Amino acid sequence: LICACLCLLLPRPGATEEVPVSDASLQQLLEVTESRKLLDGMAAQLDSVMQASLANATAGKNVSAEEQAILDDMRAEMVALMKEQLSWSSFEPIVMDIYRRTFTESEVQGMLEFYRSPAGRAVIAKMPQVTEATMRSMLVWMGPMQEKMQALQQK
Repeated sequence: LICACLCLLLPRPGATEEVPVSDASLQQLLEVTESRKLLDGMAAQLDSVMQASLANATAGKNVSAEEQAILDDMRAEMVALMKEQLSWSSFEPIVMDIYRRTFTESEVQGMLEFYRSPAGRAVIAKMPQVTEATMRSMLVWMGPMQEKMQALQQK
């Protein structure tokens, strides 16, 4: 019985121990996937989505020039705040930590191989379009739910 328990604790032949991901590999992955560029583009996308959301919220309503100026100023301030908060210097350590806790070195190497391939390059190039289209679709999709939630709040 003792021998059987000891055998269970010993490494199995062919079993590999997962190697923690290195910072150098993570840096390569973030560079190859153009993560910084993607984050920078998010602010512009959020501005576009906010414009559409405000236009949707005010559709069919009489909005005076003064009220429109207030809405435009609010949107501009919100975009400036997002750009400040979504800076790469503040976001990179968070991403590095999440990736470090989530992936192994072999998994990151596999991702690097994929993202360096033609298919991976296409994913990187098209992801901003996918993200923007998803955000716009979510606004439309969530519209009825928001109306119902507002009704519940008023109730």
